[in-house]
Amino acid sequence: KDYQQLQVIRYMAEELSFPIEIIPAPTLREASGLAMSSRNQYLSEQEREAATAIYRTLCSMREACIAGKPTARIEQDAEAELQVLGFTVDYAEIRSASLARADKATDSKRVALIAVFLGRTRLIDNLEFEIP
Repeated sequence: KDYQQLQVIRYMAEELSFPIEIIPAPTLREASGLAMSSRNQYLSEQEREAATAIYRTLCSMREACIAGKPTARIEQDAEAELQVLGFTVDYAEIRSASLARADKATDSKRVALIAVFLGRTRLIDNLEFEIP
């Protein structure tokens, strides 16, 4: 669920010429869509229910991007939606697969990224997708 950390590890392995293969795995999710994380234990029952909005927001961001909505507007809408639900938003962004600004990307691979605080717990999640 930490896309940025995966990218840093890939970069380090390549730059340092480590003879290893990085094999990413999909994010494991609960039935509600909430990304499985040790941080979830810090959430109250009410916060845990609210946290399911993160994945729904990522999906909305993906759909808006595929539909051609401007990236800045997608990010503003996502942030506003999360704030209304009680989150303190660190970021809600669409980036290229390399984490460059999406509006500067030359390929069709994208990732929607969210980091928020819910109460005192920081939650992160992402969703990779392609623009057809």
